Amino acid sequence: MAKAIRVESVADEMSRYLDMDEELFIMLKFCLAIALAERYIDKSLFGLVVAPSSGGKSEIFDLIRGAKQIVSIDQLTGQTIFSGYKDEDAEKIRRKKFQAKRKEAIKNAETDEEKEAAQALQYEAANFSFIHKCLGKVMLTHDITNIFSRQDVKQIMGHIRLIHDGHGSVPYGNGQMLEFDGIVHYMAGCTPRIDKYTMGVADMGERWLMLRLALQDLDRRETIACKAQGSREQSKNPKQRATAMVHAVLNHGESRYVRPFISDADRLQIARLAMLSACFRTVGMGDTDIRKNSMPVDESPARMAASMNALAIGLAMVDRSGVLTSSSWEILRRVSFSSIPDLRRRVISYIVAHDHNMSCVDLQNEIRINQANGDKLIQDLFSINIIAKDGDRQRHGGHSWKLSSKATKLIDSADMTETIIQERSRLSE
Repeated sequence: MAKAIRVESVADEMSRYLDMDEELFIMLKFCLAIALAERYIDKSLFGLVVAPSSGGKSEIFDLIRGAKQIVSIDQLTGQTIFSGYKDEDAEKIRRKKFQAKRKEAIKNAETDEEKEAAQALQYEAANFSFIHKCLGKVMLTHDITNIFSRQDVKQIMGHIRLIHDGHGSVPYGNGQMLEFDGIVHYMAGCTPRIDKYTMGVADMGERWLMLRLALQDLDRRETIACKAQGSREQSKNPKQRATAMVHAVLNHGESRYVRPFISDADRLQIARLAMLSACFRTVGMGDTDIRKNSMPVDESPARMAASMNALAIGLAMVDRSGVLTSSSWEILRRVSFSSIPDLRRRVISYIVAHDHNMSCVDLQNEIRINQANGDKLIQDLFSINIIAKDGDRQRHGGHSWKLSSKATKLIDSADMTETIIQERSRLSE
């Protein structure tokens, strides 16, 4: 049996033509984990990589595209996933084959029961919707940012939620009804611009696990720009070898892997990470909610926990250890915090890094927003009990804010303090 390929070897080959830093290595492991986990999980797993343009995420996706369990789709519309389209020529061929098969079955029937069963066979028209090509596989979209500026975005997001749930019925305008039942996994990329759309992260909801890559500093942007000037011929062979290695990792049988084991203690810690992420991204109380006397309710962590457990299984396979390593836990903690809306992450990381002490002026300087928007953000976090007033303490002529006891408990139980402080350093670069 050929020697198993390790993810570090893939990264080494990629570094011959790409500025392969730690962030892209983490993305590579994240994407491979999603693609590999489908062998052992019975629920859909959706992963979203948030990274700046020209940051290298397309290079990672290019390696994965073409593997036998990957179905690439570069453009999403309201009619892409579910469609009432019928290929008439293909239907005629299928119908003729069915009729010939039915006729043969009737002719060869040896008993009256067999003959009746053959005569009772009914032809079922094929459905050519894209969803049927994806069942049991992993959908891949390089960039889904632009769907949030489309008029049919709500229809698209509704269809994505349906395929994550694994079953549903979709009516067509031609009177037909598509019913599907099966597991589809999905990995996609987008730019940080997704946070600018009001419904962006909120509509992605608890069905998606997000991995946010750090913005590059000026020195790294310069390195990327220099390396990008290499000729296509120079990068062709290393890229082909890296692609072949990734496909070998994804395509070979289960015998190459140690069956992943997630202990009860691991599951408890994963549940705590899911609880932190779910509570910190709960929809806050806006002006409309106040008028309707509607109070915010924490998002349930159950779906998030199931997805993170599935990702953990995939990471254990990528590491070929069968158990969760320290690097796998680092990715899981980053995914937990990445799945929180960007502005909230910035506020939380600032308070944690500054001894739980923040004023509205600090917030404006940190996130570069005006006072009105800063006040709204504070009230948003206050309404879901993530921050609280620090007694009567004043700072810069206004209230001083700290993390609530609830938020502090969630961070401590999930062992997230160091991850959040590291995240602040990435946000500040």
